[in-house]
Amino acid sequence: MSGSSDAVERPPPPLEPAAPAPKASRTSSTDMEMTTFRTNPPPEDSRAPTTSRVGREKLPQDRPFARRFPCQSESTPMSITHLFAGIAVSDFVAARRWYEALFGRPPDMLPKEGEAVWHVTNFGSVYVTEDPSRAGSALVTIAVSNLDEYATALAARGLSLDEQRADSSAPRQLTITDDDGNCIKFFGDPAYLTA
Repeated sequence: MSGSSDAVERPPPPLEPAAPAPKASRTSSTDMEMTTFRTNPPPEDSRAPTTSRVGREKLPQDRPFARRFPCQSESTPMSITHLFAGIAVSDFVAARRWYEALFGRPPDMLPKEGEAVWHVTNFGSVYVTEDPSRAGSALVTIAVSNLDEYATALAARGLSLDEQRADSSAPRQLTITDDDGNCIKFFGDPAYLTA
């Protein structure tokens, strides 16, 4: 500290995103925004809350997918930005064909040999990986906007779902099992249900 005894040493300001690199001729500003991540949240006054799609909680405008979980404290915030659900299979080639039918398209990424990734939402992906010792014990649950339409689309691709309902008050669920015994459950997203 220098000079005055009233002076208070302040911590350095939080890191802001680096200035975007000069754009290449084929890179749009949207591409730059999609690949630039903020290391610290913006100042409090710029994070006006908005209602999420489901309308149950208030989320920051700049990061609607980031949610604070009960195990987190204000002193150690952590934002989850993407979820990867892994499914181990014994035969990757056969499983890839099966999951292509399940998702109705080829994988979005093939990060390495024996692994395929499908982006099922903006912030969630399912990856299938060859790992015979762990194959058959996955349980993945996916919400869809229209359960009946999804079941019809799967049937058209040669897959059929089994209906699971413990009792009449339980939400309707449809399940399918891959060749290894991994279970995929589907249910209708309540945000899309009509009265």
